[in-house]
Amino acid sequence: MVFLLFLGSLLVACGGTRDYEEFSHRDPYMKKDDFYRDVRECETEKTRHSSKIQGREMGFKGQDTGFLGCMKLKGWEKIQP
Repeated sequence: MVFLLFLGSLLVACGGTRDYEEFSHRDPYMKKDDFYRDVRECETEKTRHSSKIQGREMGFKGQDTGFLGCMKLKGWEKIQP
């Protein structure tokens, strides 16, 4: 049981945050359920070579390049603090 708790906290810490409040969508009718569905799809897609290239072409850098590129293609923009 302790191992599962440790593993869960490790995955959360390494996974980064994907909070609905950190993104906006060009369609005002998109809600949290839509956001988290797109997050799941983009988490799967982010490691593909084409996603990383598209993300770089959109100006993203770093480890989230593929994820942010995928989210942008789905209409989501990360809100800058």
